[in-house]
Amino acid sequence: MKKYLARLTVVSIAVLALIAGPVGASSAVPQNQSSNESLVNQIASGQSHACVIDANEHAVCWGDNTYGQTTVPADLGEVRQVTVGGYFSCALKVTGVVKCWGGYTRWKQNYRQDINEIRVPEINEEVTAISSDFWNSCAIGLSGALYCWGGNQYGESPNGVSGIKQVEVGFLTTCAITTADTVQCWGNNDSGQTIVPSNLGQVKQVATGVRTCVVTTSGEVKCWGRNYYGELTIPNDLGFVTQVSVGERNVCALNTQGIVKCWGDTGTRINILPGDISSVKEISTAVWISCAISVIGKVWC
Repeated sequence: MKKYLARLTVVSIAVLALIAGPVGASSAVPQNQSSNESLVNQIASGQSHACVIDANEHAVCWGDNTYGQTTVPADLGEVRQVTVGGYFSCALKVTGVVKCWGGYTRWKQNYRQDINEIRVPEINEEVTAISSDFWNSCAIGLSGALYCWGGNQYGESPNGVSGIKQVEVGFLTTCAITTADTVQCWGNNDSGQTIVPSNLGQVKQVATGVRTCVVTTSGEVKCWGRNYYGELTIPNDLGFVTQVSVGERNVCALNTQGIVKCWGDTGTRINILPGDISSVKEISTAVWISCAISVIGKVWC
């Protein structure tokens, strides 16, 4: 479906590898690729790999490929969304079907669970959105029903929930926005990240992990949960925010002017933005890496 991409004629994709932690290399990071139609529409960054959707609506992944997480299935076809977990990747096809690949089961016995991150359950309706993190994923059906699979040690993979219009899977935690613009969270609560403040009000976007942050309908960022590195000290110069993204040690926000601002841990490079970053339309923050896409399809990581 071409409506998911705004076409430009000549756009270069410059991926600046500013990975802030260890990455197992078996799939190289693309460098300075360009073509007649190379607009990147969406990006998802994970523990040690990332995926994007290119101008042909195909998934392209790079980074650690130990478990096949960057080897995109040849029969995947056109996709409208990509997500990544710890060692797996998923895509929502334009047909409304979810497909996942990669994955591993090393910690199954420790958690005494049958964890399979890529075993997508039977979903008897079109899927409108997906989200993944370390070992689980969730999808929203056209009816607003929530479908989750993978790890569920802390109840982070709820099922049977309805009235959902956005879902965000974080590390051992999942949060969703309801059709009433309120937030519900499930999963690990060791830092209070699933306890939604009673005075939160209406929200338009949520991001979660060891902490949870939201963008309210008035463009404000509110966060709660872990605060080891000052992640809950929200800068007062963010402007009107359109998106917030949560990493393990930092938080990044994007405003209506296309400006990105990150805060939290200053001891790693995850908060050091490239000098030429500008006109950003989407951000994605994970454990050791942050990525952004500009309105002309340029990618920074």
